[in-house]
Amino acid sequence: MKDVRIKELLAQWKETVVDTSLFIAKWTVAFANWLWKEIQRFFRGCTWITYLLIMVFGCCLVANHELRSERKTIANEYIAQIDSLQTCIDSLDFVNKNEILAIKAGEYHMTSHSASENVTKDSVASLLKELQAWYPDIIMAQIQTESGFGTSDVAKKANNLLGMKKTNKRKTTQIKNQNYKGYGMYNNWESCVIDRVMWDYACFGNKKPSRDVYITHLNSCYAESKQYGTNMDRYGKQYMKYL
Repeated sequence: MKDVRIKELLAQWKETVVDTSLFIAKWTVAFANWLWKEIQRFFRGCTWITYLLIMVFGCCLVANHELRSERKTIANEYIAQIDSLQTCIDSLDFVNKNEILAIKAGEYHMTSHSASENVTKDSVASLLKELQAWYPDIIMAQIQTESGFGTSDVAKKANNLLGMKKTNKRKTTQIKNQNYKGYGMYNNWESCVIDRVMWDYACFGNKKPSRDVYITHLNSCYAESKQYGTNMDRYGKQYMKYL
């Protein structure tokens, strides 16, 4: 009896295992089919999303390129305008520039603060930078050579720091019809420095000469020494620290 019972239990267990296996296999296949369809649907959706992202990204690139091109165009227009203004400024002839310098000299005369004791390396350098003198170090060397920065007799009596001769041939800040031993007289030492810059314009016009040409010109016409400009160029190096 026991053997029969055992056989029946084994048969039931085998049937249960088979049914369970078939059930699991059935739902596994169903799940696999569902999963495969979902994966396919996902990738089809990703394809459209990818296309959409590519289109958006492309539109952004085009818009950015157009924006950069527009900014570049605007920047070029501003640069062209600045260049045009600079050309207009550079086109001013030396007569107009001298008029401006003469007005500036008048402003210094009105302030009445330009005593000879204010002639220092720093104050002279500051004025030369304000005037945008072509070679200020050379002019400072001249001031040292000609007047010892305002300590000479002609500097004290005529505010003439640079040994500027009396002239009636060019625009000048010198006091009219007055001179001191043939040297031009000025209302203040600033007017003398301004007149020195005006002399540069009278000699070279609107175009700044090279340093060599400038030195050669000083050698030939500023003083009796034929090495005057060369010496001023050499002495001027010590004043670069002020400029």
